[in-house]
Amino acid sequence: MIVAIVTLRTCGTRGSLGRANPLLALALVFAVVAVAGSAGGRAASLAASTVRINSGGGAYTTGDGRAFSADVDFTGGSTFTTAAAISGTSDPTLYQNERWGSFSYAIPVTNGTYDVKLHFVELYYTAGSCIGKRVFSIDVADTPANPDIANLDICAAAGGADTALVRTVSNVTVSDGVLNIQSVYGSADDPEVAAIEVVPAGAPTAPTVTATSPAGGATGVSTGIAPTATFSTAMDPATITSSSFTLTPSGGSPVAATVSYGSASQTATLSPSAPLASATGYTAKLDTTVKASDGTPLASAYNWSFTTAAAGGTLSTVRINSGGGAYTTGDGRAFSADKYFTGGNTHTSSSVIGGTADPVLYQDERWGQFSYSIPVTNGTYDVKLHFVELYYAAPCIGKRVFSIDILDTPALPDISNLDICKEVGPNAADVKTIQGVQVTDGALDIKSIYGAADDPEIAAIEVVPAGPAPSQVGQWSSVLNFPVVAVDTILQPTGNVLMWDIWGGAPGSERLWNPTTGTFVPVPYATGNRFCAGHVNLADGRTLVVGGWDGVNAEVGIKAATLFDGNSRTWTPEAAMADARWYPTATVLGDGRVLVFSGDNNSFDASRPTPLVNGSDSTPEVYDPVQNRWTPLTSARLLTPWYPFMFVLPDGRVFDAGPDTTTRILDPATWTWSTVGTSPIDGMTAVMYRPGKVMKAGTWSDPDFTNLFVTARTAVIDMNQPNPAWRETAPMAYPRSYQDLTILPDGTVLTTGG
Repeated sequence: MIVAIVTLRTCGTRGSLGRANPLLALALVFAVVAVAGSAGGRAASLAASTVRINSGGGAYTTGDGRAFSADVDFTGGSTFTTAAAISGTSDPTLYQNERWGSFSYAIPVTNGTYDVKLHFVELYYTAGSCIGKRVFSIDVADTPANPDIANLDICAAAGGADTALVRTVSNVTVSDGVLNIQSVYGSADDPEVAAIEVVPAGAPTAPTVTATSPAGGATGVSTGIAPTATFSTAMDPATITSSSFTLTPSGGSPVAATVSYGSASQTATLSPSAPLASATGYTAKLDTTVKASDGTPLASAYNWSFTTAAAGGTLSTVRINSGGGAYTTGDGRAFSADKYFTGGNTHTSSSVIGGTADPVLYQDERWGQFSYSIPVTNGTYDVKLHFVELYYAAPCIGKRVFSIDILDTPALPDISNLDICKEVGPNAADVKTIQGVQVTDGALDIKSIYGAADDPEIAAIEVVPAGPAPSQVGQWSSVLNFPVVAVDTILQPTGNVLMWDIWGGAPGSERLWNPTTGTFVPVPYATGNRFCAGHVNLADGRTLVVGGWDGVNAEVGIKAATLFDGNSRTWTPEAAMADARWYPTATVLGDGRVLVFSGDNNSFDASRPTPLVNGSDSTPEVYDPVQNRWTPLTSARLLTPWYPFMFVLPDGRVFDAGPDTTTRILDPATWTWSTVGTSPIDGMTAVMYRPGKVMKAGTWSDPDFTNLFVTARTAVIDMNQPNPAWRETAPMAYPRSYQDLTILPDGTVLTTGG
């Protein structure tokens, strides 16, 4: 049976970045249970014993006394260590080492029957949602299943990154003295494993509490806390009640509360009916009537204590799934079941919800005349309200119009005349945020207000401590009015943006836009037409513009090359290229010269693969800005799509990533092409998200084509590997063509448009 973990790193830019950590941080623990028999080698000394291995790390003993040896019995793979804080476990150190890649374990054990417990954690994708970025399987070769754990997405199952996840493969029969585990690559990134446990199978193992929130001994805890306990195995929800899970203040009686259990996360939540007292010690208790799904109770009662913050202390975070049960989003936000409400009714739908990565959150609602009084620590909060139209199908504009008021703000109402369908249509998420809400009485109050049509509704509520203003974290501006249709835009070292108009309006239309002041300064250059040219910034900050349109014949280019100086705001004609070009790509090489490829010898042939229908039988040229001289590369002539995706690799070679699905390398040492492989998609845009690592996304298209089937597919390749190969990765949320990919400061990639 086979295990594979795949991690997708869709982040980067068409440029050079510092090397990414090649290790993905997903951890995996195997628990194997032995019973009887004999085996050679080390197994001879392991009769009826337990084997535990800290994969990728040194010897370690857990808080409950389980001793893990340093990493042994492996073949292949690499190791990685992190200092990241791990949640969902009382032994975070165990998950801070890993063995990753293509690896296997051959663990000597006495012949018999074993249980295999697999522990995982995502350590690499910690910014934003990590769902879909690592998907893999694990195979234990000693069972008939293949694989035993299939297509595991740790982030989806655990509720986010840096969170322990446990899976158990039971009744593994070993007859050859060795228990074999194999990693198997899946749809995204590398497999990895954090630890392996081997213990005799047999009597049921008592469930344990692996993590609590707040942690035992915590201080300064919000008075709005809903304590949670996460278990080592699936539990029987009927045994987890307000009688078996209690919260008691020092010297007092248990607080009134509701208790729920989430089977996906194996977590019990105690939600107090009122805010806890400030500066008070509390003890949470799970008694021995709490049982696993197989009926095995806790071996002993489990207690942990914490102290709440003094008045005016730590602010609260409260999330409520209005009309529904407890739910954890893909990025780890935990919503409690509906509470703190008065009035209204509930409705549940199985409709597919668009516009969100968490559609389940929007399949329940509270509607009608309702209010919420949410206990929080006094302070300033941001309130995010989630809406969806579940009742009316399109066309539904004007069929539901209502308002929502937050009583703790001076505005009345805070959201006025909301028409969900007008904004997003039916069965689509609509989110509104009210910032800077001041709470002074210990409760944040929300009220529905009837409007012009039908009943108010709400799908979910988030109350979080107020964050920085939008000007500090980024926000979309209002629509800008540009004086040109800016198909060609180039960011200048000065921070201004050079642009010009399309088709016949291009010559003389050139302008510099200052994003700070919003002004457009004319920098006209009437010689030639630079519509659909190629352009790139040189090392000295000047912009080289190559090719364009002949002004008469569609898809026929020009030979012109021009330099623009953003400081002096002047244009200078340079030596002309050997070939006229339309839609060329310009790429700065490692020595400062510029490779120009495609856009010459254009032709139309409907029998070619789609990206090559409008193709260029191109002879590349190299421009030397010091000598102002072009050198045609006649030996490197190649049929290519327009505007190919060209990237300089760390070793100086140039990678052609598409949109032709046959991808190649051009070696500047010999100016010869070599084929890398075939990508699963053509793609409309590409990005180098780490040095040598390229992602392409969407579907190639052309204005001459109609009715193309556009997809959300993505693919990546690591050109640093000895034998690089494309592999398809998690799709975008929406199908796109003509989109942009932009690397953000945290290393992720933003896709817009298309």
